[in-house]
Amino acid sequence: MPNLAKTPVRYEVGSIQTLIDMADSSEGIIILPRLATERLNPQQQAKLRAFAPPKPAREVSLITVQDFPRKKTVAAFKGNYFGGGARPSDN
Repeated sequence: MPNLAKTPVRYEVGSIQTLIDMADSSEGIIILPRLATERLNPQQQAKLRAFAPPKPAREVSLITVQDFPRKKTVAAFKGNYFGGGARPSDN
């Protein structure tokens, strides 16, 4: 019989809400993207804890061909996610 204390547990779910519900029902712990915390109810928000530095980060890249027809979409993406400023990799 395997030692269950050392058996890794892996959950796969189709939505962040499912993870939130699982944590609520079992007093579990989950790591959520900041955007997902905006829809939590006041009781859930009171349980939020931020990471101590260095905080984890995720890099998002957008690669297009030079004659990409949706230049306004790219400009909107840069404005919303990169504060409107160009990144060094934009050249």
